[in-house]
Amino acid sequence: MPRVSERQRRVYLGLGGVLARHVDELATWRVATFVVVMLAVVVFCVQRFVTQVFDVAFEVCIFHVPAVVIVIYVFICLGRERKGC
Repeated sequence: MPRVSERQRRVYLGLGGVLARHVDELATWRVATFVVVMLAVVVFCVQRFVTQVFDVAFEVCIFHVPAVVIVIYVFICLGRERKGC
């Protein structure tokens, strides 16, 4: 585990642990990404091919936008981890 200064640790904890800086946290974000994306895909397929349960705006706001945001976040974290930031 990389050494961090006391100030960095306090800043990190002050953010509520939102930023993934450790491998274990990034692995957790990957699992969360997989779950959210699969849920969005299932909802999309059910809405289009089985029955329309949700309004389109609700579906997009609740399922698809969070899926896109979490995928972008994980890609950014992966890029930072590879660069060593």
